[in-house]
Amino acid sequence: MGQSFSRRTPSIKEARQSHDVKQTHRALLSDDVVFLLLSQLAPWDGSGAAAACKVWRSHWKRRCAGLLRLARHRVGAYEWCNHVVAKPGGGVIVSNYHESRLEIFSPEGESQGAFVAGVSPFDTPGAVALLGDERNTAWIICEDNQNLVCVQLGDAMGEDKFLEPSDQIVSPTMDYICPKDLALSPGGEFLLVLVDDYGELGEVFVLNSRDGTIVGSFGFEEDDTFGNLHSPRGLAVQGDYCFVADTYNQRVCVFNWRSQTWVRCFGRRGAFLHRHLGDPEAEHPYWWDSVISDGSRGYEDERKGTGPGEFIEPVGVAVHGNMLYVSELVGRRIQVMRLPADILDLSSEPQVLQIIPAPGGQRLGGLCVDGERLWCVGPHCIGPPGDREDTYVSLFSPYV
Repeated sequence: MGQSFSRRTPSIKEARQSHDVKQTHRALLSDDVVFLLLSQLAPWDGSGAAAACKVWRSHWKRRCAGLLRLARHRVGAYEWCNHVVAKPGGGVIVSNYHESRLEIFSPEGESQGAFVAGVSPFDTPGAVALLGDERNTAWIICEDNQNLVCVQLGDAMGEDKFLEPSDQIVSPTMDYICPKDLALSPGGEFLLVLVDDYGELGEVFVLNSRDGTIVGSFGFEEDDTFGNLHSPRGLAVQGDYCFVADTYNQRVCVFNWRSQTWVRCFGRRGAFLHRHLGDPEAEHPYWWDSVISDGSRGYEDERKGTGPGEFIEPVGVAVHGNMLYVSELVGRRIQVMRLPADILDLSSEPQVLQIIPAPGGQRLGGLCVDGERLWCVGPHCIGPPGDREDTYVSLFSPYV
């Protein structure tokens, strides 16, 4: 009878007793060297290398703390979609603009029904902010009407739930110029609404979340200061701080929303004021038109950058603990960063832990964090109806 043999990974003690290892691979057993080597590998390369032995495997787990992998691609399919919001208890709600539905998904990306506009308590939904109460109260941006409505969603209970005008609890609806995103203060008493002036200047309004009355605003100054926003697309709130994806300034701006003051910005190239020296009085002082390779019009901006901690049109921003997540429209990637211990320390920058290429290389939209999972919309919808690709949501989960 033949003998069967099983291969066993040698322990680190046995490896150190090996003559070959002692003579030729001693450096590879050093904790510092192993961790440094694995830190240079992309996740898809390091996963294979980590299987070499226990030491490499344990160091790879250290390397991947806080890092994400693509767990599910193409969750849902939409003609137009740019927003996803975490749902209390796990999972997300995706705004299906074209069909006037709020699609519900489990933490694993399985469909759990939808909230559907009946006679139209909301239509063409954009960003959603959930108050987290028993009635599932939510503020919703109606994109085409450029206003906000507040509704009681209740529970879809695994199937579609049609909402009627009686579900609307705030009247009249609040009108704004191009509302882009919503976020609630930690206690839920205030609603922050990000707006822009038809793709130009931006501003954040602070509302009473119960009746929608405006109690303050920030992000727009008469003079040319760091606190001015330019076509911002996304925001997130943590504690006293509001993080804004300042899209055409190629940066993430941080404000204290309680005092309504600018604090600092992230984005190494976007962290300075710049005027094009050739035309300092230009209508758009930070960038200028140019013709790109396919003959269409584009723009140049010295603050755009492809390096870690630099951005090319950031559009989505999320904060969870000490982690900052930023999706880029034209940069076509997600950056995962660890925030400085003291956000007021202007000498300290976020540490870039991971750069995730956009699945399929498409332009990205908004994102959100659901526990340890990250959800991101993409491709971002562009072009006329009929020429657009379907939009979907990608789910990322931690490496294990």
